[in-house]
Amino acid sequence: MGCGIDYPQPPPDPTDFLKKNSIEKPYIVCVGKISAGKGCDRLVDDFFRYRREGGRDIQLVFLG
Repeated sequence: MGCGIDYPQPPPDPTDFLKKNSIEKPYIVCVGKISAGKGCDRLVDDFFRYRREGGRDIQLVFLG
């Protein structure tokens, strides 16, 4: 099910969130329930394989 989101005005500045959570590089974000049943274990495995094989220096961030 999709639903709309009413954004606050003015929009929040993400700088504080990024700093508070030590997000200092480009990142990939996964939003939702964090569980193996949702494929998070596969995402983590694939992410680390990507990094080992010379992928970009990025962070993996979970919100859930």
